[in-house]
Amino acid sequence: MRNKELKYLSYLYIALPIILFVIGFLKLYISIPITVIIFIILYKVFSVSINDDEFVIDYKNIAIIFSITVILCIFAGHGKFFYQSDDYIIRNAVFRDLVTKNWPVYYSNNSMALTYYIGQWIVPACIGKIFLFLNPETAFMKANLSLLLWNALGVTICLLWLIKIIKPNTKGDWFLCVFAFLFFSGLDLIGMLIIQTYPVCIVRQHIEWWGIFFQFSSMITQLFWVFNQCIVPWIVTLMVLEEKKVNNYIVLILFAVPYGPIPCVGLALILAFKGIELLINSIKNKEIKQFIKNVFSLQNILTFFTILPVYFLYYTANSSVQGGAEGSIIYVIDGLFTPTRIIIELLFWFVEVGIYGIFLYKKHKKDILYYLVFISLLIIPFFGIGYEFDFSMRASIPCLVVIDVWVVELLIELTKKESFKNNTLTAILLLIVFWIGTFTPLFEFYRGINYAVNHYDINESADPIVTLEGKPEDTITNFVVKNPQKSSSFYKYLAK
Repeated sequence: MRNKELKYLSYLYIALPIILFVIGFLKLYISIPITVIIFIILYKVFSVSINDDEFVIDYKNIAIIFSITVILCIFAGHGKFFYQSDDYIIRNAVFRDLVTKNWPVYYSNNSMALTYYIGQWIVPACIGKIFLFLNPETAFMKANLSLLLWNALGVTICLLWLIKIIKPNTKGDWFLCVFAFLFFSGLDLIGMLIIQTYPVCIVRQHIEWWGIFFQFSSMITQLFWVFNQCIVPWIVTLMVLEEKKVNNYIVLILFAVPYGPIPCVGLALILAFKGIELLINSIKNKEIKQFIKNVFSLQNILTFFTILPVYFLYYTANSSVQGGAEGSIIYVIDGLFTPTRIIIELLFWFVEVGIYGIFLYKKHKKDILYYLVFISLLIIPFFGIGYEFDFSMRASIPCLVVIDVWVVELLIELTKKESFKNNTLTAILLLIVFWIGTFTPLFEFYRGINYAVNHYDINESADPIVTLEGKPEDTITNFVVKNPQKSSSFYKYLAK
C-alpha cells in the first residue's frame, strides 16, 4: 500500500458514516446537496495528494496487522463475542435501536429521539438492517460482526499511519511499533500505590481511577470502553501529524466530530499548535499569502458550511444541553482548587505523562508542539463536561496519541544496538517506565478474562437494557432529545 492509497482509505473510512447519516437522517432535499458537497470535498482532498505516492507497507503485513486488531477488538468486547465493560450497557441499546428502528430513531410516539455521537456504529448498523427480513436479533448479530470488523479496520488504519510516521525497518521494530503504541499508558500502578487508592481500584478492576478526581485513559482502556470516541480521533491525530499544509485542517477536525465532540477539543488544540507552527514558517519563508489561501481552501470552506451546521444542531438538540443540565457545557471544576487536590493533580500529571516528557525532552526540546501538548494535559483536568470527568478523559486523547508516537519512536531508536550502547541508562529506565505502564492495559484484559472464567454468558454481560424505547427520559438524558419536533431545530427543520 502506498501513501496515496492510505489517505484515500482513511478519508473514505471517516466520510462514509457521515454520508450514510446525512442520507438516513436528513430530509431528501437537504441530504442530496450535502452528499454531493461531501463528494466534492473528498475529490479536492484527494487531488491535493495525487502525486504523493510513497510506499508504506505491503498487503501481506496489512493482513497480519488486521488479524491482530481483530483479536484485540474481540477482547475489547466489540461484536459481543467476549466480555463487555459497563459502558456497553447503554451503547448496546443505542446500537440495537440503530439497527432495528427507522432513521432518525424516534421513541414513544415521537416524544423522544436519539441524539448521540453514533458515527462508529453507522456502517455496521446499515449492514445489520439488510438482515431485518430474518428477525431483529439476527440482524443485530450480523451488525455486531460487522462492528467488530469495522472497528478492526479502523485500528488497522491507525497502525498503518503509525508505521508511515515511524518507518520501522526490522520485524522486531514492527512488533515493537505496534505493541508499544497499543499498550502505552501512564504509570497508574505507581499512582495507585502512592495515593493508596488500591481498594477502590481493585474493586472496580480499573486502576486508572487512582487519581480520584482525574483520569487519562490508556489506549487499550479507550478501545475497551469508548471505541466510538477514540478510533477515528486516533486516525485523524496521526493524519494531522503528517499534514504539511493547512488545506485539509477544517476537513479533518469536522469529519471527526461525528465520532465524539469532546476528543475534537483536544484535536483542535493539536491543529492550532501545528497551524501556528506552519504560519510562523510561512512568515519566515514569505509565503503568508499562500498560507491564507490554504486555510480558505474550497474543501475547508465547504466542510465548515455543511458538516458543522448539521452536527452542531444535532448535538445541541440533546436534552442534557437543552435542559441546561449540570455539566452539559465545559466548566471549571471549582472543587479541584484546594491545596490537596492541586498536589494530587500535579502528581497525577507527572505519573501519567510528565515522566515521559523527561525522556522526550532531549529530542523534542526545539519543537513547540512538545511544550504545548504537555501544558495542555496539565490544564485539561481542571475542566469538566458531562456527569463525571468525561472532558479530562476524552479531550486528552489526541495529546496522548502524540506523546505515544514520540515514545514509540524513542523506544525503537534506543533499542538499536549502537544507540543502546551510547544511552544505556536512558534506554533501561524508559523500558522500565513503559513496562510499569503496561499494567494498566493488562488489568483491562484481566477483568474480561476473569469474568469469562467465572461466567458462561460472556457475550451477554452488558446487554440488559435492549432498547431505549420506554425508558424514563431522565435516565437517558445524554442520549435523547425530548419533544424533538418542538424543542430541536435539527428535528424540526433538517430531520426526516
